This record gives sequence, structure tokens and C-alpha cells, in this order.
Amino acid sequence: MRRKRKYASARERIRKRYPELFEPGANEIGIASDFISDIRSLKSGKPVVIYCRVSSSDQDYKQNLSDQMVSMQDRIKQKGYEIIRTIKDVCSGWQEERDGLLLAAKIAQKNKAVVVAESPTRLIRSRDFNSKTNWKVQPTVAEYRRLQRDTRGVKLATLVNPDATPEEIRSHETRRGKNAKGNPGGRPRKRCPGYKLRIRQEYLPKVLDLYERRKNKALIARMTGLNYNTVYSWIRKYS
Repeated sequence: MRRKRKYASARERIRKRYPELFEPGANEIGIASDFISDIRSLKSGKPVVIYCRVSSSDQDYKQNLSDQMVSMQDRIKQKGYEIIRTIKDVCSGWQEERDGLLLAAKIAQKNKAVVVAESPTRLIRSRDFNSKTNWKVQPTVAEYRRLQRDTRGVKLATLVNPDATPEEIRSHETRRGKNAKGNPGGRPRKRCPGYKLRIRQEYLPKVLDLYERRKNKALIARMTGLNYNTVYSWIRKYS
């Protein structure tokens, strides 16, 4: 008589693959500093593996990943730590078994080093994270334990205080990006009084002349260097 094959229940399969989900307090919001250290707690000369991450190839294309890497290398060298390797990753922070993070942990384990990221959000994101609608959500205890499992228990550290608020982390990343691109931010410099009047006196005759010669508005805007809406409003008002 053929025996029936026994199948483990879905709950048992999940428990086996994700044991951290079933530990006490697993679904509570985690405290980052219980799992990630501040780089200032490391001894000078400590070997480190730099881990840089962005979520999408679009961010990589905008040089955000390179800016993050250069900024981290400069700051870590200033603090007197030995950089063994720099690993770059393009993937979501909630993704399991990230190739870049696994490689950084493997190298760190081999060299008795520490994996250092810019901030906790570069190492881990909550599965409920959304950059527009839910960007303040924090990882759970289970998600931090999963991070420890994926990184083989290697020590993790960040340049930003691990317990910094989401607002503080986002502010830091924004400042770093602006400094790297030479954009200090702030409001644009005000024009001198009478600026609009002088522009209109100089360009209005040219705009009307081109329009009379049957040039379309988009072409006139390109030829004069003016904004299309400005050309449109002048023609509508003065022609």
C-alpha cells in the first residue's frame, strides 16, 4: 500500500524559514541601536567595509550612489578607520539576501571588520515602507533580526546615529546630495527692481515681429530664450 506523503503546514514552513517572526516581541517596532552601532563607538584604526545602497537604477543614474560612496569614504578616512572594500548595491532596503550586503558581510567576517553604512535606512527598510505615503515607518524587531541573520552576525555600524528619526536621516541625505552637486539650496536670488520691465522692453518688439512673420510660439520662445508662457501671454495681450 502506497503511503501518503506528509506535507508541512504553511505556518510550519514559514516558521522554519523565518524563525525570527515567531520569537517574543517580533512584531514590535525595533530600536536600531540594539542591532546597529554608532561608528563613533569603534576604535581608531578598525578595519571597515563600506556598504552603499540606493533603491533604483534611476537614483544610480543621478549619481546618488557615487555621491554617497565618496562622502562616506572621505568621512571614514577622516575618522582614522581602515577601508578594506567599498560595496555598492542597487535594490530595495526590505529585500532579503541582497547580493551587495551579503558580499560586504562575507568580506567583513573574513577580515574581522565592521560593515559601515551611511544610515540605518541604507541597511534596512520596513516592508511597509513607501517613499511617498509611508516613509516614517520603522522596521520591526523581526526585520532587524533578519538583517542580523543575513549578515552572519557581523557587526554593523552607521555614520548617522542609528536612533536618528526618519526626518533627521532624510535631512542628512538631502544635505549630502546638495553638497555633492554644488547646490546649496535655499530660495533663488531676487532680481533687481525693474527686471521684468527691461526684459519686456527689449524682447517684446522681437516677439511681435516674429509672430507677424508667422513663426509659431514655441519657435519664438526657442529663438529668444524666453519662457513659452511669457511669449504666449505677450502675443495674446499685445498682438
